[in-house]
Amino acid sequence: MAARRGGAFFDFDNTLILGDSQDLEIRWLFRQRRLPVGFMLRVAAAVWFYRHGALSSDAAVRLCITHYKGRRLADVEQDAERFFREVIGERFFDKTLAELGKHREAGRPIFILSASPLHLIEPAARFFGATACRCTKLDVGRDGRLTGLVDGLVLHGEQKAAAVRELAKKYRLRLAESYAYSDHEADLAFLESVGHSIAVRPTAKLAAIAAEKGWPIIR
Repeated sequence: MAARRGGAFFDFDNTLILGDSQDLEIRWLFRQRRLPVGFMLRVAAAVWFYRHGALSSDAAVRLCITHYKGRRLADVEQDAERFFREVIGERFFDKTLAELGKHREAGRPIFILSASPLHLIEPAARFFGATACRCTKLDVGRDGRLTGLVDGLVLHGEQKAAAVRELAKKYRLRLAESYAYSDHEADLAFLESVGHSIAVRPTAKLAAIAAEKGWPIIR
């Protein structure tokens, strides 16, 4: 069977939405007095350092997920559905949504890939009718409760690019005819894994890379 046309691969945080989903969730939980102020401040600092290239996405994700320790995954997923309705659904970036709509009209399958935990991304993936999503998974202990650790690897850097190749193979896509959207230089391998790379509200470093490579920039 011949390969299909290309697909459209979207990063989530600061690409499909305005903001970082983990940071937004932690602030949402803090407003409900479910997290201490010290933890929220550490996360806010981590997000700022990551955005400015001083902290890896791996380290930022691993810090943010520690607050799940001791909770049951089903409860966390239930929270995520409410969080999507109350917060994420109000923060979609209209210009990226327009791009997603164009790809859907062209018949390209939509994929969402993120270093953020899977439960935070799945409601949006269903909302957009995404063919699949690939994200960081949370570790569940023998007692059925979350350990506050990652199950496997944080989906960033080369892991994200590998996920694109895995999806392309599974869905018989031509990567040369595929599109990828992201905001951060940490996703350079992800962006370079397809034929059409687009920088969305990019960091200064990614903006410079995009200009050098002649990639479109959406602001």
